[in-house]
Amino acid sequence: MLVDLDRADTGLFRDRRFDVCICGAGVAGITLALGLSRKLNVLLLEAGGHEFTEASQSIYQGRNTGQDYFSLAATRLRYLGGTSNHWTGWCRPLDEHDFLPHDHVPWSGWPIRRGDLDPFLAEARSILDIPDDSDPEVNGKDAGLWGGIPSAAGFNSINFWWSAPTRFAEKYRRELETAAGITCCLNANLLDIRLEEGRSRVREVVTGNYSGKTFRVPVGTVVLAGGGIENPRLLLNFDQQHRRGLGNDRGLVGRFFTEHPHQHVGDFILEDRVLDRIMWDGAEPYAYNRFFAPTGEFMQREKVLNFGMRFLPAVTTPEKRVASFRERLRD
Repeated sequence: MLVDLDRADTGLFRDRRFDVCICGAGVAGITLALGLSRKLNVLLLEAGGHEFTEASQSIYQGRNTGQDYFSLAATRLRYLGGTSNHWTGWCRPLDEHDFLPHDHVPWSGWPIRRGDLDPFLAEARSILDIPDDSDPEVNGKDAGLWGGIPSAAGFNSINFWWSAPTRFAEKYRRELETAAGITCCLNANLLDIRLEEGRSRVREVVTGNYSGKTFRVPVGTVVLAGGGIENPRLLLNFDQQHRRGLGNDRGLVGRFFTEHPHQHVGDFILEDRVLDRIMWDGAEPYAYNRFFAPTGEFMQREKVLNFGMRFLPAVTTPEKRVASFRERLRD
């Protein structure tokens, strides 16, 4: 069931209790709600509506410090489907190295390993509409064969999965409307998570619409699916029962956030014979991209974490033809 909280009656949740409340109806929230609703009664809260609105998006405003980055209100979308609404379809499983503890990275190491996630990859491909022939793994080719990057530099050539991309609001709206175990509320801002007296269990969530009306809803479990920025912001804001914010007794909430920093490393002018060697036969807009990632040995030696390097030959317009050596020199 889909409900617009801006138009809901005050008695919407009277005498109702939900097994699970999921806050955020983006990729993670919708996927989890559809799965859990097979056995549980799920409340799914989405702070936006069916479409983009300035009123909702403006709540994402914030100030960046440190390295320059995109506006916080530009990188994420606050309406049904979340950031899948402007996702370009790139995806790739984490590497085994990413899960391991590293001496040079304090607090590093996951409680799970890559192998624990592998059994779920086939389902993930279906959810994201990934073609069966997409291979995101290291393609086995020496990076030195591609683009003139020396083998000794410690890089592998890698591939990505490419989704169409999937727009979750479009693909799963019908299921959200008809699933017996889901109540999905739009324009429902999460205002607080209230705990039992002993503060060891959740009692209820407090949500509000854009006209100032609030709703208190008894729930058993709360899942925050607002993303890497919004989840800690919410927890830190909920400080009525915990002075430092929920789950923040040790001051760690939000401390390990990482985004997708982009750095322009440099420009290359390639000879035509090298350019021919790195071109894909794939479809635009990624036909002329090559992707590389450091080996585990490189990361350990240089004491860095994983990263990707995109090698993108310049193209001429409007034909989108890769510029030749002579054309690049002329530019």
